[in-house]
Amino acid sequence: DTIQGYPAESLLSLYGFFIGDGYIDPRMPKAIQFRLRKQRKINYLYELCSELGLNISANANDKFYITSPKDDIGLIMGECYDENREKRIPRSLFELSPELLHYLYEGLLNSDGHIGRTGEVYDTTSLTLASQVQELCTLLGWTSSISLLHPETETRRYGWRIFINKKLLESMVNKVQYDIFDEYVEYDGNVYCAE
Repeated sequence: DTIQGYPAESLLSLYGFFIGDGYIDPRMPKAIQFRLRKQRKINYLYELCSELGLNISANANDKFYITSPKDDIGLIMGECYDENREKRIPRSLFELSPELLHYLYEGLLNSDGHIGRTGEVYDTTSLTLASQVQELCTLLGWTSSISLLHPETETRRYGWRIFINKKLLESMVNKVQYDIFDEYVEYDGNVYCAE
C-alpha cells in the first residue's frame, strides 16, 4: 500500500511522529524539521526516513531537517496543521483501515506518548488533538479516557493526558470496586434519573 507515493505504514508513522515532535518553518515549506535530544527518538526518525527514502541532516543544535527528492514532504505534513497552525490529525486519515491506523498510533506514541504502569499514555497541549487521539483509539477497538494534566498559566498552555486501555474494552461504573458494591435487584417499578 502507498499513500501519496510513499509506503503507507512508514508515512503514517511519520505523520504521527511529526504531529508530536515535528514542525514546518514557513521559510522552508518543502521541508519538515524536528528538535530531538533523546537517542530513542533520533533513531526512530532515521529509521522512518530510511524507509521513506527521505534525506535527513542534523546540526549541532539538535535540529534535524528532512527533505524529499520530490520536494513534497513539507506539503504532505502541512496537512497536520489547522487554520490556526494548531496540530491535528488530518481527517482523511480516519478513513483508513484499522490495520493502517496502527502505524499512525505508533508514530504518535513514539513522539509524545509513553508506556506507564497502567498502560499507554499520550500527552498534548491541544484539546482538539486529544479528542482525535481518543477517536483513533475507538477506531482501533480500544477505550480511552482524558484528563487535565496541568492547567494553563502565564507561561504554560493547558496539558491533556489520554490514557489508552487495550484490555478493558467496555465502559463500566465503579470499575475499581465493581464486585463489592454492585448487585442486581429484581425490580419492576419506575426508575428516575437524579440529575
